[in-house]
This record gives sequence, structure tokens and C-alpha cells, in this order.
Amino acid sequence: MIAIGQRWARRDGSVHARPCRRGGREHTGEDSTGDDRARARTRGFPCGFALVLALAGCADDSLDDLHTFVELAPSDGMLETVAMEDAHDAVPAATMVVARNPFERMSRSAAGTPQADGPDPSRIPEPLEQHPVGRLQMVGTLAGRGSLYALVRDPNGRTYPATTGDYLGRDHGRIVTVHDDRVEFVELVADGTGWRRRPRSLAMETDDPAANDAGGS
Repeated sequence: MIAIGQRWARRDGSVHARPCRRGGREHTGEDSTGDDRARARTRGFPCGFALVLALAGCADDSLDDLHTFVELAPSDGMLETVAMEDAHDAVPAATMVVARNPFERMSRSAAGTPQADGPDPSRIPEPLEQHPVGRLQMVGTLAGRGSLYALVRDPNGRTYPATTGDYLGRDHGRIVTVHDDRVEFVELVADGTGWRRRPRSLAMETDDPAANDAGGS
């Protein structure tokens, strides 16, 4: 036989329980197993009884809370409504800043020169106003009808007579005086705050480059 655990296994395959001694008596394996089961049932009884008592206590507390709620509730079964405060719409606040009207003309220009009246938009431009002053040339003078005329040539080679009150250049230049060697005129220039006057002159072409540069300022 071969011993396996607490049992003896014969070679033919049958199992024989090994006898054991407890309390001075011999017991087989089957008897000890029954005793263990009985003792396990006995030990579990106190734990189960305690669990039943705990659940019963919880049920009692829940019932007490329920009775209290019913006693305090109104008899008609309606809950008291809470008055809501009136909600006021928020009024947006606006701050007004007083600023200068962008379409209003300022009293003086940034350069400190009093502003001049702007150009006349209804006036028909003259031929010499189609070109910048730097592209015009004074090539001579012509006297007639009690006035002195300046002969001014444009970039295209055309020559025009111009006298006091006529216009030339692209900045509204108005001729104020015609001399034998130059033409004096005043332009109207926009400086962002209005119009200001700018005196200029157009000198006759000579063989001296320095004189030509000075006259074209």
C-alpha cells in the first residue's frame, strides 16, 4: 500500500482510511468529518444572530424618521412655496467721450500757419494743371493787352501763355505775379488738418543750372 495524505491507497486502487487517535479513542476519517461539520454550524450561529439584530435596528431607525416626517408635514399634503425675488434686467452702462468732430476744420494747421480756404471744386482745371510744376518750363514772356504773359511749355512740347490769376501745377498753384525772368504763384496744400498756402516760383530756363534750380523752388 502507498500512503496518500491521511488515507492508504492499496495497489488494487481501493482507498482505506487511516485510523487516528483523539481523546484516547480511535476514529476513522468519516467520523471526524461529521464532527467538524457540526462544530462549524455551531460557531456560525452567533454571527448570524448578530446580523439579524443589526438589520432590525436599522429598520427601526428608518421607521422613526418616517413617522417624524409625516407628523411635521402639512395636513393638506401641499408643500409651502418659497417666494422668488424679482429679477431685474441688467442695464448696460455707456460712457460718452467728447471728441473733436473729424469733419470740423481746425482753427490752425500743424505748422502754425493759418489755414487757407480750400480749392474751388466747381472750377474747371486749366491745361497747365495737368502736369507737376517740376515738368513745366518758362521759355519767355509776351506783353499784350496791358499785361505781361509768361510762356510756359509742358512735357509734350506745347507752349501756353499764362498771366496773373491763371493756374499751373497739380497743387492748385495760382499765379500772383509775372516777371521777365520768373513766375510767382501760391499753391494750396492739404496737411491733414486743412489747407495751407505755399509760395513758389517758376524761373525762366537759362544757361546757368544754378539759376534754374533756384527758380524752381
